[in-house]
Amino acid sequence: MNTQLLMLDQSIEKYSDIQEKHIRAFETELMPDLESQNFERAYAFADMKNKFNEFLSTIQNNKDDIRINYRDTAASYIAKITKILESDAILKKKILIYQKQLKQHLNDTGKVRTAFNGYAASTGADKYIAFSLTS
Repeated sequence: MNTQLLMLDQSIEKYSDIQEKHIRAFETELMPDLESQNFERAYAFADMKNKFNEFLSTIQNNKDDIRINYRDTAASYIAKITKILESDAILKKKILIYQKQLKQHLNDTGKVRTAFNGYAASTGADKYIAFSLTS
């Protein structure tokens, strides 16, 4: 049981560390890689979920063992999960802001391209033909 709790604690800590790293990435990186971040969190979350399921199964199988204070243990994990959920909310907000900024940047880039093409057409720059001297 103690080994199982240690593995669960390590899994929770790993997921929390990943969350913090991803939150910091929005402040330190120009373009965070959302796809790799999502993959990394999904993998760590699956591991954490499996460890929780094993822990809950052990509790269910040993519910009559009075040597283990399940209420204190459960309260401890509720606090840890609450912190994870709060960090997830922060991360989700940062991702949505980033996506909105990226979408705006793409829209702005499209407007510049349209303006440039319009300018080229009005000056006749689009009528020049490219040729090669080597062919």
